[in-house]
Parts: sequence; structure tokens; C-alpha cells
Amino acid sequence: MFCLSGIFVPTGLPIGNTLLSTMMLLLVSFSGCLQTNSDNSDLVTPGQEEPSHEEQMESAIPLSIAFIVDEETFGTQNDPSYMAEIFSDETIFDITPYPVESEEAMIESLRFGHIDLAMMDAASSWMSWKNYDLQVLLADQENYGRTYYNSNAWVKSDSEIATYHIDDDPLTDPFSLFEGKKPCHTGWFDSVGMLLPMGFLLGLGYANVAGNPNDVESLLFTIQDFLDDEPAIPQAGTKYYGYSGALRCLSDGTGDIAFLQDSTVSDHCSEDDQNRPSWCLAEDEYTVLPTFGRSPSNALMYNPDFLDSETSQKISEELLRLSGINEMDQTLRSLFGTSGFTSTTSFEHLDGYSSLIYNIPGLQAYFEDPSNSEQVNLSVEEIVIGVIGPLSNSTAFSFEFLADSISDDVGINVSISEFENHISLVENLSNGVINIAITDGIPSWKAWKHDGMSVLASLLDEQERAFSQSIAIVKSDSELANSSDPYTLMSGLSPCFVGPSHPSTLLAAGHLIGEGLTNDLPDIGNSTISEIIQSVFDSNYSFPGEGSEFHGTNGALRCLSEGGGDIAFVISDGQAIFCNDDLQPTDETWCLDSEAYASLPSLGDLPYRSFIYDPTILDVVSRTAVLNSILSLNYEMFLDNFTTMGSEYTGCYDISIHKIDETSPRGACGSEILSNSLHSTGVSRTTSQSQLGHLSTLIGNLPNQLLVNFLVQN
Repeated sequence: MFCLSGIFVPTGLPIGNTLLSTMMLLLVSFSGCLQTNSDNSDLVTPGQEEPSHEEQMESAIPLSIAFIVDEETFGTQNDPSYMAEIFSDETIFDITPYPVESEEAMIESLRFGHIDLAMMDAASSWMSWKNYDLQVLLADQENYGRTYYNSNAWVKSDSEIATYHIDDDPLTDPFSLFEGKKPCHTGWFDSVGMLLPMGFLLGLGYANVAGNPNDVESLLFTIQDFLDDEPAIPQAGTKYYGYSGALRCLSDGTGDIAFLQDSTVSDHCSEDDQNRPSWCLAEDEYTVLPTFGRSPSNALMYNPDFLDSETSQKISEELLRLSGINEMDQTLRSLFGTSGFTSTTSFEHLDGYSSLIYNIPGLQAYFEDPSNSEQVNLSVEEIVIGVIGPLSNSTAFSFEFLADSISDDVGINVSISEFENHISLVENLSNGVINIAITDGIPSWKAWKHDGMSVLASLLDEQERAFSQSIAIVKSDSELANSSDPYTLMSGLSPCFVGPSHPSTLLAAGHLIGEGLTNDLPDIGNSTISEIIQSVFDSNYSFPGEGSEFHGTNGALRCLSEGGGDIAFVISDGQAIFCNDDLQPTDETWCLDSEAYASLPSLGDLPYRSFIYDPTILDVVSRTAVLNSILSLNYEMFLDNFTTMGSEYTGCYDISIHKIDETSPRGACGSEILSNSLHSTGVSRTTSQSQLGHLSTLIGNLPNQLLVNFLVQN
């Protein structure tokens, strides 16, 4: 027999869950009234005389074991309180079940000696080991004989993510599509269902930390910023909690991605199982993505300050013995969540886990000197930002203000390094010579897809836009202007291009290839930009030379206006066509009336410039510190003779704290840095997929050598 001595309710946890509270009270009231008839014969070694009940009770080891109350098992034969009675009758243990609301409560209960044992997820085990020196007694030996779980994302097989995974295209990455999708987590701070996936996505630059990289609460902000904030992260005991719950969340369409074990579908929705839940889909309707990493299996934790080594050794030996008895499987599973244990130590079981969760916000503190309580140190001694040069004196001077601003925020030296072209810029980024690069749209895409770089932030242009449009302009009285499918009518026409190395030309070429208009080319992979253009348009076409009247954006429109070509390809900045009466330069006599021009449907968006980095070199804390610093430029505005409440001010106004700096140079203000060095009106938090993903439709069609040639010339 046993009794439940009390209920420990840790601070900081919700106590308004009426059902859970009622369950706990019922456990207190009736835990001693459960009866069982058991046959102990299988638990006795052959030839050994079974000890009397009195002898068993005299030698019984009293144990209090924590468990999370589950609505589905409460009051059934799998209820831990019921199984505790059976376990006490059939073993050397006298079990007291201890209901809690969460694994956080388990840690606190172990820490203060309210319980003896708790079976916890790898994340909770690792945290309790690092924080409070709680120790691993035994590890879960899961169904496949492993002491680890593979953490994987599961999606429906008809989803775009699944298609990206199985299409064998090196430019399609299923993880890049996670942004904005509805997640199915197993629970808050779970290892397989949250920490390993987010550590992977942050570490490899698919996502960026939202908030303070040294605060674990930023994990929630990051999840909500990168993924959809619905459905909510499930709480213990609710429908979508745990592996089965997360799989159900995916199956019934509540979520798009489920973060589970590699074996979860076969464990819960096997088509050989006659009792599989009704919400299960056919097994081939699920697709598993490559693993995020191996999580240690659940660990049975104890506090050596309250459980002496001799007793813990006896407990370990007995549980290992019981693990080999088939008749004990269900009892062990109800009490501990596993039917078998493996002997191990805290270091053996948990130390390798450290590298997998290093990128989670706030956890870096566990790898640093504990005496440094102020901040987590950056992993680099200097941040070097690479830009395309040569810079004018005024621009270089403004970049120094940018470097000083970031340096003041992150606490280390920041410098600017100039490069001749984007090829050398990205090469030095890959080699770790520089830490961050500022690149244009197409070079950013090439660095992302071909070189493994990631986007940290995007810049907004002077119209406060992150994108411009690649468009084609024709005369409004042309056949193209009045066609529902004008791009199919371009064969043999004379085009007007800005130049061979301009983004508008490259995007137009990508469109031509994607539409199948260049199929007559015998070897598209080795074709030049001129050959691609000539295969569709006038075969005698040649690009205008620099300095010619038809070169450049104005030159392409002049070419169209004066009859030098039938269609002009340009990048639109969002303003009206530049021959609009309000925008037309007085000396541009070739301009026609604005009504004489017509824009065809856009070919696609061209991203403005981005801050990019190598996620294999620049760690999460360092990159997030830089991101937060450059985002802060948005909040600084220079006021010149601004009058308010009877006073006049000149200085840098920080709108986040409502203070004016009247002493620093004007050029050091965020708005001036953005305008003078970055030619921008602001910085925006983004990801590689959001900023660059749509370019894949056009740029992905181009031969790689064309991209290389483009980057050498830009």
C-alpha cells in the first residue's frame, strides 16, 4: 500500500486548469484505494523461494516518482497511480506517484527533494544537469534498442515541401519553405519537437533570432516570427501534445509540419495496427525529411543530494533487471514512458547534446564562464563587413559611422573592407576573411543557392521598398500591348536592353529560357547572353556599347521611343515611366507622351540589397547582435531646427527612447548612415527564402557561367 503525501505546485505555472487540478485531487483521495490481483511468479528467479509479503515490505525501497497527468490515461488501467500500486506489489519498491503539470515542475521537485525520480525529455534532463547538477540514473532504451531519437520534420506527401525534398534538384531545399508554415510541436522546450529543429534552422541560417540572443524567451518570439503563430504550442495533457498529438495535428490539417521522431508514424499510425487512431492517414501520405540531429533518449533523473549512491545503485540494478521481463513492459511504460532502460552516466548520455542546442537563444550561457553574468561573449574578436568598391570619400566616411555604430552596440571592433566585384566579395565571406557582406539581389541569390550563404537583413530602397520590378515596355499602339499573351509574340523583334551585364537583361534571359522560347539553342548550358537573346529576337542584335545613346536605362527607353527597337527591358523603381511629364528631363526631347507607352506584365521582382553571412562561420549570437544593431538604425532620425513645446532642437532623435542626441555628428545618426552609406531608407528583418526565393523562378533557369560572368562584371 502507499499514500500520496502532498502536491507540489511550482511557482510560475498556470493553476487555472480546472480539469488538471481535479485530477490531482482525485489522485490524492483515491490513490490508496486501488486494488490489484497479481501473480508474481514470473518475477522470481527459478529455484528461488518467493519472499513473504511482510519480508517484501520490510526490504521495500520507498520511491516517489513524478509524472504528468494525462487526460487520456486518467482513471484507466494505464493510469500511473494504478500502475504504481501494481509495481509496488510486484517489486522491491514502494511507489508514491507524484502528479505534476510539466517537466519544469519535475525539475523543481527533484531540486528540492520532493520526489526521488523523474523521467524527462533530453532538453529538461540537460538543463537540470547543467543548472542544478541533477544526474542521470538510467536512459530510455527505445523500441529500436537505441538510446537516442532522430529528430525529423514530417509533412504530407502532396505538399510543396515534400516535392522539394524528392525532386533531386540541388536548388530546391525543403527547409527553405518552412517560413510561415503552421508548426506541430510536441510541447514547449521539447528536445525532438522543438529544440533540435530550431537549433538546426537557426544554425544553418534558415531563420534568424528575433529578440535578445542571450535570453531563452527569445525562442518563442523566434518561432512565432519564423513560423506561423498558430497553432499554439500545446500544453501537457491536451489533444496535440506529445508525439501522437503532433502527428495528429499534421494529419487533420491543423498544421503543415510536424516535428517528430523518425519512427513516430510507424509507432502511432502503422497500417498493421488494427487499433490505429481514426485520424491517421495512410503511411505513404506522410513524408519524412532529413534528420535535424540525434537527441538523447529520455533520462531517469535523480538528485544525489537526496538519494544516496547505495540506494541509487539498488534502484538502477532492479530497474535494469525488470527491463528484461516482458510482463513488466506495460507497467514500466505507464510509470516511466519506456519498457526498457540502459545503464549510463550524465556525461555519456547528455554531453553530446550540447552542440545540437548551442544555437538556441539563451543556452550559450551554459557554455561560458559562469562568473560572466553580464553578457555572453561573441565568438569573434572583430566584425568585418565587405562592400563593393571603390567607395567615394563621402560614402567611405559614412561607412565608418556605420562601423562605429555597430561596434558601440556589440562591444567589439567593426571595420569595412572593399572588394572589386561580387565574386571576390563572396569568396572572402566563405573563407572567413570577412563576416558579413552587403550584396545586390542577384549576387545574393547566387551566394545563397550556390555558396551556402544566408540573408541576415534586407535594405529598403529610396522608395522604402525591398523589391523593384523587372518589366518590359512597348508602344501602346503595338500588337504586344494589345495581346493577352504578349511574350509569345517576341520572335524576331528588335529588343532594347540596358546592357549585357544589367540585372534586367539577366532576368529577361531567365524568363525566355523558362518559357521554352530558347529551345532552338543546341547547348543552352554553354550559351552566352548574346546567343540566348539572338535565339529569340533579331538574330543580328548586339548590345549597346557604354557611352552610346541607347546604353543604360534611359538609353533602352530612348531606343524604343525612336524606333530602334520594339520592346525595352528595364528595372522599374515603382515610379511612373520616366518619360512622364513630371519626371522628364528638359533636354530629353526623344520622350513621347506617357500615353504612348505600355508596360507588359512584370517578369518578376528584383530584391534590393541584403546583408548576407556564412552560417557555418558566424555563430547565432554574433550574427543576432549585429542584426539587432543595424535594425536599431531605423529608430534614429536627424532633426534640424525642430521646434516642439516652445523649444528648438537639432540632433539625432531616437524614437525608441524619445531622446535627442545634440552632441554627436550628424553623419552618426541612423537615418544619415542609411542614406549616405547604404542608399537606403531602412533595414528590414527577413530570411533568405523571403528575400530571394522568388528569384529562383528566373535565375534558376540560367547557365551557371552566365551568373559567374555577371558577378565578375558587377
